[in-house]
Amino acid sequence: MIDEDVPTVTNHLRDLYDAGCIEFVGHEGEGNLRKAVYQAIARPFTDPEETQQMSLEERQEAAGVHLQWIMAEALGSYRKKKMVKDETVVMSDEPCLDAEGVLELHNFFVACWIGDVETLTRLEGVQQIAARAMNRMAASNEVGTTVVASLMAFERARPSISEGSSRVPISKR
Repeated sequence: MIDEDVPTVTNHLRDLYDAGCIEFVGHEGEGNLRKAVYQAIARPFTDPEETQQMSLEERQEAAGVHLQWIMAEALGSYRKKKMVKDETVVMSDEPCLDAEGVLELHNFFVACWIGDVETLTRLEGVQQIAARAMNRMAASNEVGTTVVASLMAFERARPSISEGSSRVPISKR
């Protein structure tokens, strides 16, 4: 999916395989040009309650898994020109927020994910959260934190994860 040869990323694949994050799904190509193909077993998801119970080290590891997953999916779709469709959503901003604004943004994204219409209506959107934060910071002289806010929705480059694929160990060569 990311157009890297398996030998180039073998150590990374082995670690992901050993951790149960990926599975072997077969070979692609013919003859001497056959490549091993692996895919994720499950998409990463950590709900807010789980996150609160994690140590800082566990949170860092979870963030790394999420980041690797979204980057691989986005890069795969980008390279296969799946992100040029009209239905593709790629929005991002880097608002400067006060502490209350950071909490509002967190609550906004959680509400988006779970479908909490009441919270979404109250918070309105990222731009409105940023405007309220700027007004509070102007009144209090608080220095804000610049955060990255992003929303992406695009066609996946590869087929959905199949069920029941056999686990074949990755070569230690």
